[in-house]
Amino acid sequence: SGSKAPGFSDSLFPRMVEYAKKQKKGIILDYREKDLVNSLAYRPDFIKPNFSEFTTTFFKGKKTRENKVDKEKRKLVIEKMKEFQEKANALILEHRPEASIYYNWSTHASTAHALSMLPYEFFDFNTKHDLEDLPTAWGGYDIFPWRSKFFANTGKEIVAMSGKFHKSWGEFGGFKHRDALLYEAASMVAFGANCNFGDQLHPSGQLEMATYENIGYAYDYVEKIEAYGVGGKHLATTGVYLGTDNPSIEGTVRMLLEKQVNFNIINTLEDWSGLECIIITSTGMAEKDVPKLKQFIENGGKVLDMGAGIMVDGEPVFDIGATYEGAANYDVDYTLVGEALSE
Repeated sequence: SGSKAPGFSDSLFPRMVEYAKKQKKGIILDYREKDLVNSLAYRPDFIKPNFSEFTTTFFKGKKTRENKVDKEKRKLVIEKMKEFQEKANALILEHRPEASIYYNWSTHASTAHALSMLPYEFFDFNTKHDLEDLPTAWGGYDIFPWRSKFFANTGKEIVAMSGKFHKSWGEFGGFKHRDALLYEAASMVAFGANCNFGDQLHPSGQLEMATYENIGYAYDYVEKIEAYGVGGKHLATTGVYLGTDNPSIEGTVRMLLEKQVNFNIINTLEDWSGLECIIITSTGMAEKDVPKLKQFIENGGKVLDMGAGIMVDGEPVFDIGATYEGAANYDVDYTLVGEALSE
């Protein structure tokens, strides 16, 4: 499963399949393109590329488009996925009651697709949440702060994951500066997470001691501060409700971080009574949270709406004191704040 890091031979996966076949093991392949094609000669039992991976592997140069799935089919898929997770957890815990369980990609949030999956709460079946986040390779430094708050509010342990890599996952020659590792480790603890830094074993099979000297430099500091942060509860009077629009989330979080305004992510927060203001990022709320928002407003809470954040089926979920005319006519709008509002 997965893709090999730069520097490995094209024969790596085929050789692994060949060896497993000789050992009479069942083989399921979950990778694509040249690696998959070269492995087929050794007759794996199953291959499981998705539609996009299948076409890029076997129909080079062809453009494809997956049909939209209707709501009923999507609902059935979600139910079956959760049924699988429930049964898998029961089976694992029957044999290993102390086991930690994490479903890969259930906590990802760096793409629009990943964000669109969060409302389905596939992460409910994790016993802990691994937050894979290589800020210098993808996503930047603005994603981890809100992800840590989002998943910490589920009441489960969170483990922040970064790596010694500088530009991409699994690069052997890229050594992130040790001060960057120190900053990332300190941020993990500050946001209540355990620390996990990844390495990629060199094809020679030897550990790079320079890597562990850099990681050790960060962990020297972690050892001094972890008792004050790991497992901490997130408290704030400003709440941010996430939609599924990455730029909107990124812009909102960045403004709050730069102005040093503490905030909590409230999608997974049960009790909103300690909040004074809620900022709703664009693309709308989950219907199950609308009653909580209305109750918050009735109790005197303030709401700052971004774009279509309070819209459900084209209508605002509460009286905003104005008539919604529709989407803006231009990509960029400018608002001049009047004296009454600025005060």
